[in-house]
Amino acid sequence: FLKQTVAHEVAHLIAHQLFGERIQPHGEEWQLIMRGVYELPPDRCHTYEIKRRQVKRYIYRCPCADSDFPFSAQRHGLVNQGRRYLCRRCRQTLV
Repeated sequence: FLKQTVAHEVAHLIAHQLFGERIQPHGEEWQLIMRGVYELPPDRCHTYEIKRRQVKRYIYRCPCADSDFPFSAQRHGLVNQGRRYLCRRCRQTLV
């Protein structure tokens, strides 16, 4: 992880120093540095296994219908601070 990522980012710095600011981010100059200096494939996207975090959802409902509105923890926190969210259909407050 570190070897590929650090090399990737430092190759950007080297490419800009050697060839100027007007080069393509992952163009020939950057690829040349990745291959020639670091002897790594010039991959611009990683293939690392990344564990997605579990997102807690809070369900709010409208009094007018059987509709659920999943809120993120951030939006739920705003509700706790006094912010109101309204149903688009009936304009009543979601609870």
